[in-house]
Amino acid sequence: MAGLCKICSKEQSKYKCSTCRIEYCSVACYKQHKEFPCEPYVEPPKQPEPRKPLPTDKIKEKELWEVDEKEDESLLKEDELLRIGHSDAIREYLQRSDIREIVKQIDASKDPEKDLAEARANGPPEFEAFLRTLLKTTGRDSMLVSEDQDPSWRAGLDPR
Repeated sequence: MAGLCKICSKEQSKYKCSTCRIEYCSVACYKQHKEFPCEPYVEPPKQPEPRKPLPTDKIKEKELWEVDEKEDESLLKEDELLRIGHSDAIREYLQRSDIREIVKQIDASKDPEKDLAEARANGPPEFEAFLRTLLKTTGRDSMLVSEDQDPSWRAGLDPR
């Protein structure tokens, strides 16, 4: 509190008003200050520290989304995403809350392959049919496992 008294501006301040925190030097200055009601002190909002630049700041936004297709063939291409978006069959499957919840869980998972395998093994039979419809819609039906290769295959299930 090394500042001057805010009331008389002559002496060094020794005290602060408990309400507004104005600095004053004596009882006389305090009484003069209290002749009028003061407002409670409100701490000014702290200015956020400037954000430190990240290494990705130098990369253009478009470059962030560019993926070398050789890197990850499991990523869908734009035309595949469009076919999914326009598919009535997929839309019908996604009307089911259980299918939507499984998709959300896999999407948010730290180990999506494990969760997908779990959903295929223990989820509703319609989930397997949903996956097959996705693969056929995207033209990736070569990834389908035939009934001979996987006896748990449950083809031809109605999404309702």
